[in-house]
Amino acid sequence: MTSHRLRITWVLPSLQFTGGLRVVYEHSRQLVARGHAVRLVAPRPGPRLPLGAAGRRALTGWLLERFVLRSERMLDHYGLRAHWTVVPALEPAHLPPADVTLATSWPTAAVVAAAPASAGRGAYFLQHDEAFEPGLRDSVDATWRLPLERIVIAGWLQHLARERFGVRVWGPIVNGVDLAQFHERGRVEHAPPVVGMLYEKMAWKGCADGFAAIERARREVPGLRLHLFGRPRLAERLAPGDRFERNPTPARLSAIYRECDLFLSPSWTEGCQLPPMEAMASGCAVVATDVGGIPDYAIAGETVLTAPPHHPETLAAHLVRLAGDPAYARALAARGRAHIARFTWDRATDRLEETLRTIARGESA
Repeated sequence: MTSHRLRITWVLPSLQFTGGLRVVYEHSRQLVARGHAVRLVAPRPGPRLPLGAAGRRALTGWLLERFVLRSERMLDHYGLRAHWTVVPALEPAHLPPADVTLATSWPTAAVVAAAPASAGRGAYFLQHDEAFEPGLRDSVDATWRLPLERIVIAGWLQHLARERFGVRVWGPIVNGVDLAQFHERGRVEHAPPVVGMLYEKMAWKGCADGFAAIERARREVPGLRLHLFGRPRLAERLAPGDRFERNPTPARLSAIYRECDLFLSPSWTEGCQLPPMEAMASGCAVVATDVGGIPDYAIAGETVLTAPPHHPETLAAHLVRLAGDPAYARALAARGRAHIARFTWDRATDRLEETLRTIARGESA
């Protein structure tokens, strides 16, 4: 779009690099290229944290970010270092002038809702229902009812907004995939196949089900190998021939997908998960639980094989089928690759840009 330049502020809860932050970075990179003034605001990291379990988790996150993940590397990858602002604390007074200011998680929503008029219209970029821990439900639900324009990234979040909260939303603005980074050029087939999987320690990511599915599948496909990648330190013992890569660079991540024949996504819940999209673009045959964005960007039985969450036996059966029929696996992967090619970041940001312009004009969903 070529209309006037917008001033857009994203308010982030921390510097800790996550899948949700990747989505913000991808949109920001596109918006900057279109001439908009984009500012990413986050609180200064540091060890001055509350006592107790919450403090320990926060300290762990800070240490991980400070010494392992290195936000600066990712800011440089996305060309956004000059667009970052670190503030002493997430408070309305620290928000810069803008046309639209977006909260990006439940801890940031109240700050944006209380922002001064100079920060422009307030919006809430909803990537998940974030009550991940006991005791968060009421706090998270309260943010859905704040006087903000709500933008969702998946159809299930649109349904949640309507059915639980009785509110209207913009979207869904389904995530995109970078087809220049994630492609199938140079991939090599393996027999038996290599299965890729994201490794995380949060129970809802379903890794326990993923390991159970691999174990079941190996009873019929003994040589099946697993290639894990992720942020946390590996806590499980891997079988001979399996691999784990911690915090791969963007270039290495794209290579990992090309080194896998199949990709397994066993989550119990998701927002609009990126790894299955990236695996499809990279030529993997994908097996996934039918959660999050899967219904938005995939066709069950045609571009991916799906199972209900908490069903490792069904995931295993899909892996066995693909391992036993390489021609079928190749065909599924080819259909997945062709389908996901429609979901570019350029297309996704077109919709976000149009939405932000409409919000800036004072319209509501």
